[in-house]
Amino acid sequence: MTSIPAEAVQREIARGDEARRAAAVLLREGLHRDAMSRAYYAALHYARALLLVKGEEPRTHEGVLRRFSLHFVRTAVLTLEEGKILGRLHKLREEADYGVDRDYAAVEVAEELGAVERFQSAVLRALAEFGIHLRSDPEGE
Repeated sequence: MTSIPAEAVQREIARGDEARRAAAVLLREGLHRDAMSRAYYAALHYARALLLVKGEEPRTHEGVLRRFSLHFVRTAVLTLEEGKILGRLHKLREEADYGVDRDYAAVEVAEELGAVERFQSAVLRALAEFGIHLRSDPEGE
């Protein structure tokens, strides 16, 4: 395995934290579809951070989903439930961005934001197991 680019991993975590904060702001403003979309992007960046450990940089969303499952869910680095979060958010994001008939209740978005937080914690735990100890900065401090 090649050297792990810690700076790149940290940048992905920071991008995820930013998207998660944006989702919370959008939720507070009642922009539920946009909040759901940003929640997915937060999880996507967290997944990309962990994929860097394996030297993987998929170019598509589907590539991230497939490679993430292969490296971290099927090998039990993350639980099946933790792994399902990314796929579920991907589906919800597509519905939010492209489905004109799909609306989300505030409670539904809030639940998914909670799932993003669990996913982020699982990714940080896995990164630590790979020897990469990062601090997530959810408040942008």
